[in-house]
Amino acid sequence: MAQNLLVNNRNNTDMRKLKFPLDFKELKLNKKLNFFEMQKVKKGKEPIHMDSKWVIYYKESWLYFHRFLTGNCIYKIHIECKDIDCEADRLLINGDPEQYNYENEHIELKSFNELFELFLESSI
Repeated sequence: MAQNLLVNNRNNTDMRKLKFPLDFKELKLNKKLNFFEMQKVKKGKEPIHMDSKWVIYYKESWLYFHRFLTGNCIYKIHIECKDIDCEADRLLINGDPEQYNYENEHIELKSFNELFELFLESSI
């Protein structure tokens, strides 16, 4: 299987990130984001050490969640902003069985919401 790798050179760190697959599941979100949360979203999260699990970055209205060790993009969320009001309105979940084991809508939404809250609280 050919893998399309992206390289991000922010802060002189190379992070291997695979493109989001064409096979995905889409779920609706309705998460309002305040100014401070959007600042965290735009900043993202770079791995600090080898135990880090996620690389998270924001690009062109999408927030991407990549597994640090594999480079697989597991989640991406669309964020719509009008002036200072922002809302995460769609969640795309990797549906490629070689990259991620999609459970079901309920479990995935719960898992993602927990991860997203930890990210916003800067706990991951």
